[in-house]
Amino acid sequence: GGNRVNNLRWLINIFIVWFATGFWHGASYNFILWGLFYGFLLVIEKLFTYNYLDSRPLIGHLYVIFITILGFVLFNATNLSSLSLQLANMFALSDIPLLSYETIYYLRSYGVIIIISLIASTPLLKTIVSKLKENEKIKLFIDFVEPLIYLGLFIIVVAYLVDGSFNPFLYFRF
Repeated sequence: GGNRVNNLRWLINIFIVWFATGFWHGASYNFILWGLFYGFLLVIEKLFTYNYLDSRPLIGHLYVIFITILGFVLFNATNLSSLSLQLANMFALSDIPLLSYETIYYLRSYGVIIIISLIASTPLLKTIVSKLKENEKIKLFIDFVEPLIYLGLFIIVVAYLVDGSFNPFLYFRF
């Protein structure tokens, strides 16, 4: 199939592949919806938005983040009411206030990780490090410290994973 077929055949192929991808993850409606969601997005992007998103990198990045979060909600849903509640909460269509004790708890618990993640997801840190590495002594120091920082971040991530609540392996739900 690929891109060397007519548009109708390509459209059918995309939906077959993404339906199968969703079904491969589990025989539950949420995985099927997840697969079809991404198939639908591929079609929309190819037919309507590719040039627009490609010429506007910031909008493209925000779009990818937004779509990925929606995809995670679909993938994680256990039933339709859970899915609709999560979507309503995401778009402020529920009675849950933006700021609550629970929100403050999570911000306190994960605030440092959120800030580190936000900084690490930008080119800022890479730019600073490359400028610092222009000095040979600083470069040697960074080359020594960098693996230790990665190890520390790995340990922090593992600690947060261990601290998290039990979640059965998703493929056992098949």
